[in-house]
Amino acid sequence: ALLGALRTQALRSEEEAALAARSQPWQGLDLTAVKVENVSDANITVVEMKVATEQVYNAFFSGISNGPPEQQALSSLAVTVGNTTRNALFVHNDVGDCTGCPTLTMRLTGDAADLTFTLEPFRYGVATVPVTFVSTAPWSTEGASLSLELDIIVLPVNDPPMANVPVWIGIAEDSEPLQLADFVTGITVGPANEGWQRPIFTVQSAPDTPGLLAAMEGYELGAAISSAGTLALAVASGLHGVITLTIGLRDSGGSALGGLEHAVNFPKVAHVKVFPRPRITSVTPCVGPFGAGRTVTIFGQYFGSDYTAPPTGYDQEALSITVGDEACEDVQFMSDTKILCRLPYGQGRRAVTVTLHGGTANNMLGAPLSNWSRSASLATGVEAVQVLYGGGVVSASSPSRSSLLALGPVTETATDAELLEMRTCVEWNVTESTAGTDTTVGTDATRVCTRIGWNRNYSAPTARVVSGLPTVKSIRAIAHYKGRVYLGGSFTLDDSFQHRSKFYLATWDGSQLQSVGAGLEGTLYALEPFMGGLVVAGAFLQVYPDGDTSSPGIRTGGLASWDGTRWSLVGSQPLMGVVTCAAAVGDRLYVAGRFSTVGDVRASNIAQFDGSAWTPLGTGLVSRDVWSIAANDVGVFVGGDFTIAGGVAVLNLARWDPARAEWTGMRAINGVVRALAAFGARLFVAGDFSMAGTTPVTSIAQYSAVATGDVQWVPVGAGVIGGSVFSMRKIKDCIYIGGVFSAVADTDGVKPAENVARWCVNATHRASERFDPVRGVSLPGAQVLAIAEMADEI
Repeated sequence: ALLGALRTQALRSEEEAALAARSQPWQGLDLTAVKVENVSDANITVVEMKVATEQVYNAFFSGISNGPPEQQALSSLAVTVGNTTRNALFVHNDVGDCTGCPTLTMRLTGDAADLTFTLEPFRYGVATVPVTFVSTAPWSTEGASLSLELDIIVLPVNDPPMANVPVWIGIAEDSEPLQLADFVTGITVGPANEGWQRPIFTVQSAPDTPGLLAAMEGYELGAAISSAGTLALAVASGLHGVITLTIGLRDSGGSALGGLEHAVNFPKVAHVKVFPRPRITSVTPCVGPFGAGRTVTIFGQYFGSDYTAPPTGYDQEALSITVGDEACEDVQFMSDTKILCRLPYGQGRRAVTVTLHGGTANNMLGAPLSNWSRSASLATGVEAVQVLYGGGVVSASSPSRSSLLALGPVTETATDAELLEMRTCVEWNVTESTAGTDTTVGTDATRVCTRIGWNRNYSAPTARVVSGLPTVKSIRAIAHYKGRVYLGGSFTLDDSFQHRSKFYLATWDGSQLQSVGAGLEGTLYALEPFMGGLVVAGAFLQVYPDGDTSSPGIRTGGLASWDGTRWSLVGSQPLMGVVTCAAAVGDRLYVAGRFSTVGDVRASNIAQFDGSAWTPLGTGLVSRDVWSIAANDVGVFVGGDFTIAGGVAVLNLARWDPARAEWTGMRAINGVVRALAAFGARLFVAGDFSMAGTTPVTSIAQYSAVATGDVQWVPVGAGVIGGSVFSMRKIKDCIYIGGVFSAVADTDGVKPAENVARWCVNATHRASERFDPVRGVSLPGAQVLAIAEMADEI
């Protein structure tokens, strides 16, 4: 009973206490002692995250007091978080829920709250979090709350920029200033939130050739890379080498809070190789015939070597050569300084161009950046000519006569009509058509030219004088032998008279003269290829094999043979005398001049050689001079200044009949015959005369040779006006004449001439034959003493 009474009293005491508590006033929520760790005014500052990591701030709100102690025991305290502004700063799941947004959790002690959130990587800004603390009691409808805003400030931390740079590119020497877009690729200043930043490239340039770098407008000397990755670079003209670029990269984001503004793995090194252009110093021989297949040697530099090669991994460069607008064939690379090739057919002067076909350098994405193909041209490269003219020039300043050398045709001085004749259509595409008909190929057809080429049956009547020859006195003979031009005469290569190798005979490659052996000791009058050698005739006694003045010469008399490397006799013994002309007719060599014996054979001023022995032509000639020999099927013709041939009275012209071994006259020529040319059955005669038989002529005449019957002379147009003819040569379908004259005349009238003209033969229509003055040999005092054909083959 006592125990029950005590229990009842205890229950009554608890109820009374509760009632007493209910009757006391509510003290409310007291947050005056709340402490926010590391934050002032309920703010928190954090730095941008690079990976999603949950951040927990224990007891972020601490020292929370929910009224007096007796109230805290009977009330509860909770915290809520409202909608966070800029919740994009926090991690979201795949369905868009903000799983990383800030949360606050009250501790069991009731006096602190923990803050938790997870930032989205590479985001920064300010998020405002509404926070409400609520205090409630179970026996009261009243409560207390406190609201505040928590600012989470996420500060940016700079990420390093990135980019890709090629390690090597190539360009050609003399390239225009470069603006290579996308030289640097993959440029990024960091994540998307750093897109406002600007990449900044620095470039240090180190060329291995002084002066290789040139200034560019808007740039300082050296290379530069724009923020878009464009490389700006200029190289000085005429220089080549390697430029080493040391490239740095940073962005404009700075390095605050541990940020990285400099790119990782930078600086990077790139090499710019400036490939040298090929140099052409000379082409030899640079003068030759029209025909294709002639091999020339091109000398220069940078045609191909380790220095000019691209690095490993790039294809070997291809080499090509063009002559004019056509490809040179069978190109043979010999060395970095020497190339051989076979020329295509052509006329006149054509530039030679050497091209090295370089590769392409790509950026790191595989897109092309640069190409280092390069070429060089020699404008005076090669000259294809048909006719060579030699002689001398007498002037007041040079009374002893200087040398004259000219060649043609020259395309640069050709008229428009001549150029159209030289370059014509060589291929036609003929198609059936009802419109635009061409009556030359049918009433229902049209044709279109598909290829322009050279007209091999025509050359322009033009020439040019070669300047700068280091010679004095006259060129009297010219021959094209074994691909080289030989010049002979009374000239010397200088005026010193100290080196006998400088005298009377030389080869010319189109630019330079070279002595032949050690030369001769007297004037040379004729050059004639015969049986594999070059017969040299003139007024000399011996030839010299080398330039040593102490070495003996070879006693040859006025006739010797040169095989390209050595001198030899023509026959077994010297010809003692002067030989003024020579002509090879088949397997016979005819020579004439002033001599009485050839070896041990008596021959009066003329003889023939069959390759092994000499024989006279009857009793020979009684003459002052013999200047020319020509032959056709009828016989061998001799012209000069003489009155007796084989005992027959003649006047300056005679014919030797090899079949009958006898001389015949050809009616009188009343002056010196200086040149002869046979054209089929026709014989052209030129010199200083006004009558051919009974026919008035002016320094030139022709006739059709027959085996029997009288000689009927015919004028060649109206002849030569104002001078004389000293030389003549059949070349293709024309007879070329040279000398000293100011005009030629034909049925078209008088035509001014410059010491050279041609008469082109028309076998089926003689009435259409005319003179063509050859333009270009107009030096005052010029005398054309020799004409030669630049033949395709000798």
